Amino acid sequence: MQLRLYIILLAIGSLALYACSTTKHIPEGERLYVGGDVQLQMDSNVNAERKALFEEHLEELLMPKPNKKLFGVRWKLMFWNAAGGYDTTNSNFFKRFLRKRGEEPVLLSDVNREYNENLLRNRMENLGFFNAEVNSDTTYNGKFGKIIYTGIPGKIYRIDTVIYEIDPNSNLGRDILKDKDKSLIKKRFQLQLGCYSQRKGPHRQ
Repeated sequence: MQLRLYIILLAIGSLALYACSTTKHIPEGERLYVGGDVQLQMDSNVNAERKALFEEHLEELLMPKPNKKLFGVRWKLMFWNAAGGYDTTNSNFFKRFLRKRGEEPVLLSDVNREYNENLLRNRMENLGFFNAEVNSDTTYNGKFGKIIYTGIPGKIYRIDTVIYEIDPNSNLGRDILKDKDKSLIKKRFQLQLGCYSQRKGPHRQ
């Protein structure tokens, strides 16, 4: 019973120490960046699971990445803090060991919101969501900061007609026509600009 109580108290103490240590060396007026969330405004008939996967895919594009976590703990940041943070004076072997395996805090001011907005917008347009709109807002929770990106993908464009203007009697023409069923560009398919980069010399009308 006493051992169990000791473990519980130790866990509580560790969590309290962790909560303090992650922002211990955050400069005055700064906040620790804890990541970005992408929230898409799409038609209600869009499958919720597919929408969540799309949001997750877009979130992976955001830069910079927040400090790494393991089981919910920013362990590399804890190492860096334990090494003295930005203060490199009075450094000993143990602190140098921790600093080498740690990482500096990723600050909210390190995030370029406009860059990320353009990144998300370009990605949606590359997937066929032309005229996509993205805006962002920052939320604060004490010394922590998060950015919410709201995206409106808009109407998705699909391929209406595919025309092969080639000489069917040439070797190249025969090869293309033989493999056209394997093409990534097909009628009613989602218009993805990435498909065109995989094709040589696409015809434009």
